[in-house]
Amino acid sequence: MSRAHDKLPIYPDDQGTKRTFEDTYDEYRQRIRQSISLDFYQIC
Repeated sequence: MSRAHDKLPIYPDDQGTKRTFEDTYDEYRQRIRQSISLDFYQIC
């Protein structure tokens, strides 16, 4: 069900848990490194 008609604003800071950049980077580090290495080898 859509929440489009809710009267109260929900700000990003109030949604779920706040995560630092480092936490997010640690979670996706391997994917980021693999993507960068694949892009690099395609250029060469």
